[in-house]
Amino acid sequence: MSSLPQWSGVFPAVVTQMNEDQSLDLDASARHFEALIESGVSGLIVCGSLGENQCLQPEEKRAVLARAIEVSAGRVPVLSGVAEMSTAAAVRYLRDGETLGAAGFMIMPPMVYKPDERETEHWFRTLAAATSLPWMLYNNPVGYHTDVTPEMFERFSDIPNLT
Repeated sequence: MSSLPQWSGVFPAVVTQMNEDQSLDLDASARHFEALIESGVSGLIVCGSLGENQCLQPEEKRAVLARAIEVSAGRVPVLSGVAEMSTAAAVRYLRDGETLGAAGFMIMPPMVYKPDERETEHWFRTLAAATSLPWMLYNNPVGYHTDVTPEMFERFSDIPNLT
């Protein structure tokens, strides 16, 4: 990767809109994406923790990402959260997100399992290698019970697509 994007400004973690029966409301989501873009945000992050990532089925995550990319129409970068129960599922999502046209990813620590430092580093390195797109690391020790320490961030400095 020759140069990484200089993401700056406001990239809200967008809430996924749902119907009363808990099915996706992609039309309401599209209106929400459009309102955010029109308000001047610098980019969108869909399918993060606030975007119901851990509650959505794989095909629902892809549908939300695809709709955000469609609505954005290149006006702002659309990033997707990556939070999966297994490395294989995370790699599949990264590859599908790339195919759908995501501008990059916000990769979260492994879900449910509390990894040690070695396992945490392996997780992020494995996922970084699975995509050519830029990504940011989501560190929320309270929510994920995993802390990416400053020392770990320093070791990640050799990952070319970490922005």
